[in-house]
Amino acid sequence: METKANRDKVLQELRTNLSRDRARTKAFAVSELGLIEMTRQRVRASHYQNMTELCTVCGGSGRVFTPESTMRRFERSVRRMASDGKKDSLIVKVHPEVALYVLEHEHDMIHKLEKSVGFSLDVRDDPLLKPDEFKLVVKGAERDVTQQYAMA
Repeated sequence: METKANRDKVLQELRTNLSRDRARTKAFAVSELGLIEMTRQRVRASHYQNMTELCTVCGGSGRVFTPESTMRRFERSVRRMASDGKKDSLIVKVHPEVALYVLEHEHDMIHKLEKSVGFSLDVRDDPLLKPDEFKLVVKGAERDVTQQYAMA
C-alpha cells in the first residue's frame, strides 16, 4: 500500500469493524513500516484470576486456588484413581474453607461422585492443610495416595 488513500481506507475499515467490539479499542495511524498500533481494554478477568484468589497465608503476596477449583482438582484425582481400577474407600482431607464450600454449594457432589466411581468418600476438614491443598488417604490402610493421582 504505497498510497496514503489506500492506507486510510484500510484504517477506516478496521476502525469500523472494531467499533462492534464490546471492549474499548483504539487504532492509530499506519506507520511508515505499514503497521497499525492498537490498544484494547480488557473486558473480563483472566482465567488465572478466575481460578485463584489472594493467599491469606502469605499476606497477599501470592495466589491460591479457590475452594471451587480445589474441589474440582480433588474430584479429577478421585476419577483418575477410579479409572485405574482402584476401588478403595478414601478419606479426602481438605482445608476447612473447601469443606465449607462443599457443604454450602455442592452438598450432593460427593454423593454423585461416590456413585460414579463405585467407592465411598469421606470428606474431612484439616486446618493444617493450605487453602488449596488436599490429601487422598486410603481408609483402613491410612496410605496417602495423593501424589499418585493428583495433578496441579
